[in-house]
Amino acid sequence: MTAHDTDASPPIADLVATTASRHPEKPALILTAERLPISYRDLVRLVDELAGELTAAGLLVGDRVGLRAPSSSEFVVGLLAASRAGLVVVPLDPALPVAEQRARVTAAGARVVMVDGDIPGETDDATLPFWPISVSADPIAVHLDSGLAPSPATTGPDGLRPDDALIMFTGGTTGAPKMVPWTHDNIASSVRGVIATYHLGPDDATVVVMPLFHRSEEHTSELQSHHD
Repeated sequence: MTAHDTDASPPIADLVATTASRHPEKPALILTAERLPISYRDLVRLVDELAGELTAAGLLVGDRVGLRAPSSSEFVVGLLAASRAGLVVVPLDPALPVAEQRARVTAAGARVVMVDGDIPGETDDATLPFWPISVSADPIAVHLDSGLAPSPATTGPDGLRPDDALIMFTGGTTGAPKMVPWTHDNIASSVRGVIATYHLGPDDATVVVMPLFHRSEEHTSELQSHHD
């Protein structure tokens, strides 16, 4: 695994940083029932801080990391921070049984799993460290508990490329769940498509309805064909 190919689309964290440079005081996230805003400037700061902590804790460019969180500020900051650090994210559905979560991140060769809230059960298995992350709005801060050392680095699944940013899993409705890599180009194209379809601009706000770890069998099959 090497650093991101400069000829490809930039990582999603860089896309957000570009927006922050143009609209630093615009709200990037709205948190909690009290609707507390986090500006793009503060979001980039949180992302950079968490990325630095991930690197300082021993993660290297190209390492896979699990991310178990609902559609939340922890998911957003965790995803962007991993992108900033050059990591490949494996999003996990918190509703999955712990054994299935472990099976997926193990198949992807993840060295650690970032989790929001409580650590899942079966914590006696030290081969898969869980690192809790939390984001607060007052004061605006991010915290990572990286007390456990990451698992040893592996070469990763066959077919993984330097430009891969995510490893998604199909729902398993037609058989065992399959790994589907997303490249930085996939993500950038999806973002551009959503913006163009809904004519979104700097003054618009969107609500995340579908969980950020969800992708249909049909969509992931399409992405797999693009990756091939």
